Amino acid sequence: MRDYLSKALFGSREGLIFVIASAIYVAIGVSAELSPVMASEFGFIGLMSLFMPGFLLIFFLKIGGHRRNYLSTWFNTSMMLIFALVPFLVVAKSAIIG
Repeated sequence: MRDYLSKALFGSREGLIFVIASAIYVAIGVSAELSPVMASEFGFIGLMSLFMPGFLLIFFLKIGGHRRNYLSTWFNTSMMLIFALVPFLVVAKSAIIG
């Protein structure tokens, strides 16, 4: 089971994106929860950060990253990367528009 999980999470680009993005979001979420000053700095990203690892897991399972015969494609990698950056893209869009 341990070999299966390590191959699924660290054997593909999508798994690495999932692990790294989840770790970053959990760190942002914990710091936003523990410090009100950090929560006001993070704003929307701090609000979404505790939910994003779950959304990323659902998306990772949806593209089939957990399967033994999973073949990583650039399309799946780019979709996983875009999905991992959604809160940052929303904040950047709202900052540009006004």
